[in-house]
Amino acid sequence: FSRKEEQWDEIVLRALKQIIAEITGNAPEGMQTETRLAELGFDSIMSVELVIAIQSKFGIDLSVMEVLSAGIIGQLAQQVKIKIYRLKANPTDGPRMRVENSVVHEEV
Repeated sequence: FSRKEEQWDEIVLRALKQIIAEITGNAPEGMQTETRLAELGFDSIMSVELVIAIQSKFGIDLSVMEVLSAGIIGQLAQQVKIKIYRLKANPTDGPRMRVENSVVHEEV
């Protein structure tokens, strides 16, 4: 991976941990890539909240089944990153995104 891709990976992981923290009330600092979503108390309702938050933050579509099947934070981050890369490769599929100060913004 290039340095830019590694930085992007970290931005996605950090943003995802923050979203999960807001939904569960757990501190993002205590979350590891291997942390199981079930350990954080995730249920189907929280998964729906997470899907909506991911869609809002990253501009990508993710299903509840994809969230539940990920199991751990690192795998979920990987799924999010793949969908972002696909969107970047074909920007006509959705909104254009940019990163500024580790925050993902939708360009209009």
